[in-house]
Amino acid sequence: MIKLSKTIEYLFYLFIFLLPWQTRWFWHIGELGGQMSQYLSFSLYATEILLFVIIFLALLYRLKNKEDESSVLNLKVLDFYIVIFLFFIITIFSLFFAQDSQVAFYYLIKFLEGFTVLILVINFKFSYQKIGWAIVFAALLQSCLGIYQVLLQKVLPVNGWAWLASYQKM
Repeated sequence: MIKLSKTIEYLFYLFIFLLPWQTRWFWHIGELGGQMSQYLSFSLYATEILLFVIIFLALLYRLKNKEDESSVLNLKVLDFYIVIFLFFIITIFSLFFAQDSQVAFYYLIKFLEGFTVLILVINFKFSYQKIGWAIVFAALLQSCLGIYQVLLQKVLPVNGWAWLASYQKM
């Protein structure tokens, strides 16, 4: 069980590290006034796939460690869950009044993803120092890439590994 807990922990640090990259696959391009609209577009982020894996492993971990849980109920955490649950109910209720229910449902899913990240942070013992280092290394890597692009006055292509082939020809 310790290995599963460590796997969840390090996958979460990887999730934090990859968050700034925001690589995504558009499965519906929304239009507003004949122009592409970010708000009306639906996409699947690569970090969401990693988050779903973490959630699955966390659920598996909770099911296997069900007998280890104490029966003591933390009232501060319970109050927090009640507030989030009420907010969730209001969000579901707003689906009925939305002009575009598909967009409202899509952002309800995004809300649930954010809520599950919060639940993971509350229920697992993550090192805030390691989370901080993951953020710092992600920012460092992106800043090095940005400096590299400014110095060369060239932006790397986004179509896979084509940029590697273009540099091998030089």
